[in-house]
Amino acid sequence: NIAENIKNSDDEPMDIDEGSNQNEDNQSTDEGEQLDLNENAGQLGEERSPKEEDATLSEEEEVRLRAEEEAKLKAEEEDRLRAEEEEDRLKAAAAEEEAMLKAEEEQDNMYLAVTAKRKKQNIAADLFQQLLASRISRHTCIERLGEYGLYWHRPANCVPASASSCREEINWALVLRA
Repeated sequence: NIAENIKNSDDEPMDIDEGSNQNEDNQSTDEGEQLDLNENAGQLGEERSPKEEDATLSEEEEVRLRAEEEAKLKAEEEDRLRAEEEEDRLKAAAAEEEAMLKAEEEQDNMYLAVTAKRKKQNIAADLFQQLLASRISRHTCIERLGEYGLYWHRPANCVPASASSCREEINWALVLRA
């Protein structure tokens, strides 16, 4: 302002009061522009009634809540799918293992049955040898066979009748009655 006054003073003489009036006019126009801007802002919808603000906020909140709810549902669905996938994988692994175990069990059962049969045959043969060698009594032999799940059976083949075979048959009959 001072520089303008000096320039103006070179061209024409000017009162200091007139310069101050110019500044006041500039300030009043600035204030008027600000008032106009505030009125225009009100027309643009920046100033709203409390009811309108509540309605807008509730709509914004509703949109936000819907987005949160959808995100939550999506996360739950992903978790459920992951859990199902893990469960299916574990079931498949368990089924594979069970199938392998069944095969192993069948083979083991067969092996055990054959081994037991051989053991029984060996035990029966050993007991028979001991019986023939008269190291144990027939009663003891029958008891031992019973312990191993073997039973004393009367021979089904025909043998010539001799004194010893007759004695054996009598003894067999006594054993069977007991």
